[in-house]
Amino acid sequence: MLITTAEAAERLGLSQRWLRKMCADGRIEAQLVSHVYLINPASLDAFEKEERKRGRPAQPAEAGKGEHNVQG
Repeated sequence: MLITTAEAAERLGLSQRWLRKMCADGRIEAQLVSHVYLINPASLDAFEKEERKRGRPAQPAEAGKGEHNVQG
């Protein structure tokens, strides 16, 4: 049984807009029917199992950044 983007978004804790973008990008397998994405719950299970990093990508540390040189 296929589910709507509203149901899938609630399950994943994401907005419907972001979920539709992921469907459009192919990151979540979905069928587009009359301008509405329908999602197989098994594809959500696969998406949830993927190792995902949240937030911004880490920036490489620069030498001396954040250090205060105090001369005394």
